Amino acid sequence: MRDESIKMSLPETKELHGVKIVKLPVARYIKALNTLENLPNIIINSVLPEFGGLSGLLVQLQSGDGNIIEKIVVRLLTAVPTEFCRLVSELLNIPEERLLDVDNENPLSLNDLIEIIIAFWEMNDMTDFFGNVQQLKKLTAPKTADTGYKDGLQSLKA
Repeated sequence: MRDESIKMSLPETKELHGVKIVKLPVARYIKALNTLENLPNIIINSVLPEFGGLSGLLVQLQSGDGNIIEKIVVRLLTAVPTEFCRLVSELLNIPEERLLDVDNENPLSLNDLIEIIIAFWEMNDMTDFFGNVQQLKKLTAPKTADTGYKDGLQSLKA
């Protein structure tokens, strides 16, 4: 007789449009968070390297030069979807070519991609996780002495 609890603990998988959707392991979750954290710098440095990063970009935007602002906006509009697709490719383990190569034999449509992202989101629902983190924060928060005052200390009188 097999132990049913083993089956219950195995990660669920689902295949949609040829993409295997699985529960995200901790290491890939951390990697995705790091990528998301660095995404603005990645986009600015790869798309607008001549401005020298975010501070240089802000200086150019403050100059009010319409040509520079137009150049920045056009580049960002074309780069952001590409970088988003690279992030999705890495996170969901989809070959980048299926998202970015116009000559790919098995490309994903925008609707396919949205359906995959929704299925991934549903499978990796983090609601319970964030609730548990809040509960853990409450348990590990430093205790303050009850002094009868709102801030814990009696105010000094002048």
